[in-house]
Amino acid sequence: MKNIIVFVLLACASLSIFSKDVYVWDYSFYEEVEYTNFREYNIFYQELIASTPDIPLLNAALFFITNEERQKRNLEILSYDYKLEIAAYNHSKQMVVNDFFSHENEKVSERKTPEKRGNLAGISNPKIAENIAYNYIMPGDTYISAAEKIMEIWMNSRSHRNNILSRQALQLGCGVFIKNEDVIFATQKFQWFIETIEAEASDLLPAVKKGRKELIIE
Repeated sequence: MKNIIVFVLLACASLSIFSKDVYVWDYSFYEEVEYTNFREYNIFYQELIASTPDIPLLNAALFFITNEERQKRNLEILSYDYKLEIAAYNHSKQMVVNDFFSHENEKVSERKTPEKRGNLAGISNPKIAENIAYNYIMPGDTYISAAEKIMEIWMNSRSHRNNILSRQALQLGCGVFIKNEDVIFATQKFQWFIETIEAEASDLLPAVKKGRKELIIE
């Protein structure tokens, strides 16, 4: 009898864990969420679990925080470009997988420069400025707090800050990858001078996680 009771209690505990609401980012949300309102949505305040991260959500947080910084200085807001996100995400991934931290990928020749990486992401006319950074995930970090820490690193560096606040920039995509479940590698890709022209892509966006794809304001 005791064994049955223990089994039932464990089953209930498991159901409680798996039924907990987890809200996930969907790329269609870029049509609704903006830098002016993203802080109102609960999704960004979920804890960042490094073993099962929502990569597109952290990418989005970085994107909106970047435009916040530009708005503070009355600069033009950058448009979201999914091709730039593809390029940013895949560079962050390459830095983790191939163990380097640089704007040049010496490990894979076809990915060596930001322009080549733009081509692989489906951009026929890459005019790309690139920021990279890494930072540790701390206990209790949310998606928004983790993104804010990375932005602080960039804003405290003159060259990175200049890219973020450049008047030449028109479009932006951000991409992250997590190393050893405790370090975020982050990349920003800015398209300068002329908007991107789409071409065939061999690289892909990070997959959307399973979960509740809805935006909640409380």
